[in-house]
Amino acid sequence: MSELERALKEHALGSFASFHMPGHKGVRPDGVLPPELYGFDVTELPFSDELFEADGAIAQLEADAARLFGSGATLISPFGATSCIQTMVSMSGGRLLIPRNSHYSVFNAVGLCGAEATLLAPEPSEKTPAGVVTPEAVEAAFKLDPDLTALLLTSVDYYGYVADSEAFAALCKKYCKLLIVDNSHGSHLRFINGAKHPLECGADMVCDSIHKTLPAMTGSALLHFADGSLAAEGKKRMKRFCSSSPSYPLMLSIAAALGWAAEEGEKAYNALAERLGRLKTDIEAYGFRALRGEPCRLYVTGGETGLSGAEISARLAEFGCVPEFADEDGALLMFSPMNTEEELSRLTGVFIGAERRKPLLPKPLKSDIIPRRAMSISEAFRAECECVPLSDSAGRIAAECIGVYPPGLPSVITGEYIGALPDGVNMKRVLVVKE
Repeated sequence: MSELERALKEHALGSFASFHMPGHKGVRPDGVLPPELYGFDVTELPFSDELFEADGAIAQLEADAARLFGSGATLISPFGATSCIQTMVSMSGGRLLIPRNSHYSVFNAVGLCGAEATLLAPEPSEKTPAGVVTPEAVEAAFKLDPDLTALLLTSVDYYGYVADSEAFAALCKKYCKLLIVDNSHGSHLRFINGAKHPLECGADMVCDSIHKTLPAMTGSALLHFADGSLAAEGKKRMKRFCSSSPSYPLMLSIAAALGWAAEEGEKAYNALAERLGRLKTDIEAYGFRALRGEPCRLYVTGGETGLSGAEISARLAEFGCVPEFADEDGALLMFSPMNTEEELSRLTGVFIGAERRKPLLPKPLKSDIIPRRAMSISEAFRAECECVPLSDSAGRIAAECIGVYPPGLPSVITGEYIGALPDGVNMKRVLVVKE
């Protein structure tokens, strides 16, 4: 049991009169949520520690997290990975090299922090629909602009592609740049034999959105520093972006997930990786194509069966399986050790019985058309703007990122002219710079 859990349980089970926030006073007002949750939902008091000035139970939790991941220091965030990304960008030196296949939150952080960004177009690849950035392209960018201060890399990406973080770390060291990694989808790599967390590869700052792959509640995240002396500054900077009322149930969820991972993580994730390796082989034997990225994720396309992404998604629904995401080509499934063997066995039925048709022709790999830039991300972020229907936005300057969500990889980035957009953009209205 973590110190935070012990402190909150003692308070919840005590007969204290609550003359402090929150207003529910530990009492459930309806029958929707478990009554125990309200008892753990407290504010920052002497017994519960203070997130941004931690010296008690929260400080102990962060120290435990640092030991578990092998960082110089780790900060917990009950505000999601977005707050961690904002903090990293604010500590980047202000001139970042950022691949275009980064998440919306990265570009929003650039605008929010008033940073400068050089955008790098990914190369089309069969390894991931998001495309890949090569060390050669990054080195060319460093040579072209010696004033760049950091590379902000995404790895693992949404589809499970794992970048060569060691190669990028070596390049950043060679050119005296920071390597910042959005590892939102890869916190579990720390526990899989043969896999490497970006910290182990030499990254300077890494964020883990642990709720994505560890058994933590949505909004749970970690920010790791290789150099522990940066933690104090990082905590002060994170405070700028976050609520002054952190969620104690979420922090308790972080504590529980990390405690479980410390005891069971290595055994559980290696067993899951081995089980999913067999599943992927079986799926391919049935005629489907499974991307081979990080071991606990599956992006499956029709392959020789000729099934579209919508048809695969319908097959999953027929067997009571809910994927993370489906597009016209395939479906994305994310796994954790919390999935049962019965749940995994359903997938065999999904794929083994699928009707075979004429195989779909592979789509040719092609680069996305890069929109013309009108102003910097930060300039567009600060500009006077208005909200217009997406159908009326062509030719306007985007004041936000526009694209298909999920996965949240923009086709148009803040400050660029809006042109032709891909199918599937599910935004009814968009923010544009006022004319």
